[in-house]
Amino acid sequence: MRYLAPLLAFACSIASADSKSGETVAFPICSGQVLSGCVQLGKEQMSKGFPEVAIKTWARGCAGKVPAACSELGVILQRTGELDRALQAYATACALRSTCFSPPKYQPACSDGAGTGCYKIEQIIPTLKNPAEQFKYAVGACRAGHHANCLLADAAVKRLGEPERAQLAAAYAGLKDDCAKGDYVACKLTAKHANESGNKGMKEKFCEEWRKASKVHCDDGNEEACKYLKSGNATGVCIL
Repeated sequence: MRYLAPLLAFACSIASADSKSGETVAFPICSGQVLSGCVQLGKEQMSKGFPEVAIKTWARGCAGKVPAACSELGVILQRTGELDRALQAYATACALRSTCFSPPKYQPACSDGAGTGCYKIEQIIPTLKNPAEQFKYAVGACRAGHHANCLLADAAVKRLGEPERAQLAAAYAGLKDDCAKGDYVACKLTAKHANESGNKGMKEKFCEEWRKASKVHCDDGNEEACKYLKSGNATGVCIL
């Protein structure tokens, strides 16, 4: 995903300084194949009064594609006034959202961490004064499958030009691809976009894809998918 590569490079740049210090040896649960442990480890370091160490720990997890680590990193950076770096961390978390829906099993913790990043971007975007910067973060989060940020991208693109319109169109095209891979949220957003564009045939097509993908995720233990699938079956319409 082209939105993700530069963001992971950002996380790696923070984490690299940490690896040189030897702290990876001191904290083995946040290294190798168990980078998910970086999330809890960073929280423990924060509780003991070591925020700088926690930042490095979460950066290591973020560089290892752990969405919750990226979101935790963003929260502490935002709290210390480093908004640009916080936005990059949130964007990295959000861009990883589709990985949480990958076969063979839905990953709730992954989805929660990525969702936090997307939501934080939604909160911050209205405070940014530059429309181009607003669009950059909104379109990235929209591509990741976050509805509110799609709305923000739609609003921002009206004040910009054709290059941005092309980026937004590419984001929606990417959501179609994610839908084909079984991401029920991407199917839902694609159906909604088709409906708003007046394309009823495409809306019905992706509503049906949404139902199929939701059934798979519901069977896999995703309570949100079960909730909306039940409501959709009861009303006979796609939940938009």
